[in-house]
Amino acid sequence: MLETVKKDYNRYLAFMNGYTSQHVTDPIVIDFFKRDIKYGISNWITDYVEEGSDSSSTRAGRIALFSDPFFEYANDSNFVSMMYPYHLDYYRSWKIEADKIKKEESLIPGAQVLLKEPAGISRDYLLFSYLSAGITKIPVLQAEIPSMKNYFTDPVFYHYLELAADRARHVKVRKTVVSAMQYMSGTKVLSLPDTDLLNFLSNKYPGKVIYLDVYATWCAPCLKEMTFAPALHDKFAGRQIVFVNLCLQSPEKDWIKLLQQKKVPGENYFLNDDNSKLLMGNFNISGFPTYILIDRRGNVKTVNASRPSQPERLEKEIDLLTVKQ
Repeated sequence: MLETVKKDYNRYLAFMNGYTSQHVTDPIVIDFFKRDIKYGISNWITDYVEEGSDSSSTRAGRIALFSDPFFEYANDSNFVSMMYPYHLDYYRSWKIEADKIKKEESLIPGAQVLLKEPAGISRDYLLFSYLSAGITKIPVLQAEIPSMKNYFTDPVFYHYLELAADRARHVKVRKTVVSAMQYMSGTKVLSLPDTDLLNFLSNKYPGKVIYLDVYATWCAPCLKEMTFAPALHDKFAGRQIVFVNLCLQSPEKDWIKLLQQKKVPGENYFLNDDNSKLLMGNFNISGFPTYILIDRRGNVKTVNASRPSQPERLEKEIDLLTVKQ
C-alpha cells in the first residue's frame, strides 16, 4: 500500500512541478501543497485499516502505515494543512482501539498509550482530542483531569482541556416551551398545557435528580435499553431520583401501544413531531437514545449520561449530583 500511496503522491507532484515551472510560486505555497496532498491521500485511504486483507498484512501493520516517515508523522509543521488533524484523529482512535482500552472506565490508560508517541504539539493534539471527547461523553471522568496536567508539552493544551471540562460541567440549553405534551397517568393519556419543559419537570419533581430517557418507539437500541430499566429502578429505590421517559418523533398510537405492552416503568411523556424537533434542537440531541441528567435545582448537567445497561457508571454520575447538593 505504501508504494501505491507514494505513486499517487508523485502524480500530484508532477502536476505541481509542471505548474511551478511556468509560474512563479512562493515556496510557502509549494510546501503547503505537498503537505496538504499527503494528508488528503491519508484521508482517502483510512478504510484500508479496517478493510485491508489480513492475509497480506496485519491490522497493526496497516495502522503503522500512517506513522511511516513518508507521512512525516509528528512533524508539527504539518498543521498548515487542515487535513493533518484528521490524520491524527484516525491514528489516535486506531491506537486506542488496538490496545483494547476501556475508555468508559478511565481515560488514563488511553492517555498512557498516546504518551508513547513522540513529544510535541502533534502529541499534545492527540491527547487533547482524546481527553476532551472523553470527558464530554462520560462526564464522571472529569475528576481525572487534574492528574493530567504534566502530560502536555505545551501548557496551553491543558488550559483548553480545563475549559472543555468546564463546558461539560455547565451544559447550556435554550428555554423550550412545548405544546400538546402528553402524559400517561395510569391508563389514561392526559394533555398538558403549554409549558417550559425544564421548569415543568423541576416543579413536578422538586428536590429530585431527574434521569431523562429520550427515545423513539422505532429505535431498536432504545427498546433494548428499556429491558434494563426495572433493575435500574430497583437499584435506586429510595433515592432522591425520578426516572422520566420522553418519547419523540413517533406516532402517538405507537407510544401508547409500547407502554401498554412493555409496561415501561417511570414517568412517561410524549411530544409530537414539531415539538420533538424543537426540543432536539434546543437540547442538542442528535439521535436516540439520549440520556439526560437534571440536578435537583433543575439544571441540565449532561446530555450524555450513561445508559441503563451501565448501572455502575450511572451510579457514579448520580452520586455526584446527590452528594454535592
